[in-house]
Amino acid sequence: MKTIEDYMNDPTIADEPRPVREIHAARLMIQDERKGMTSAEFSQAAEDAAIAISKKYGLPLVWADLKPVTPAVMTGK
Repeated sequence: MKTIEDYMNDPTIADEPRPVREIHAARLMIQDERKGMTSAEFSQAAEDAAIAISKKYGLPLVWADLKPVTPAVMTGK
């Protein structure tokens, strides 16, 4: 597995200032980690990350009860 430093040295972002390279490197790393995931796997990974962050910082998690969006809702008709 590549490290963040490997991504920092990626030639596509080499000309960017270091803070911007760090952001781009993190994005590239996350994209590679999640490449090929199904939507269910992606959702589970996002949920696991949210739970880990909430535990780390002692934040409560509030889960939204989302309703399916229909075309009428999207257009306001």
